[in-house]
Amino acid sequence: MLTSGQIRTLFRALDEELAARGVVGEVLLCGGAVMCLVFEARTATKDVDAAFQPTEEVRAAARTVAERLGVEDDWLNDAAKGFFGAAPPRQTVL
Repeated sequence: MLTSGQIRTLFRALDEELAARGVVGEVLLCGGAVMCLVFEARTATKDVDAAFQPTEEVRAAARTVAERLGVEDDWLNDAAKGFFGAAPPRQTVL
């Protein structure tokens, strides 16, 4: 289980890893991570459900972060993107 503190640490590390690779990425969170980070309605979540681009570059950077920080390599999971329409709603909250 990932706490909100761990999720924030993972995203800081992901940001650093993407920057080191010269990649600008965008991540749209959904599911349990939103409930932890935004609404503080949960203390932890199994993984971070998200849609992200550029897909392959973000996925590779997330695997590197997972190895470095000792979490599951699929901590950032984009399977939820199948539930969004062509243009998911967006709101900057963090």
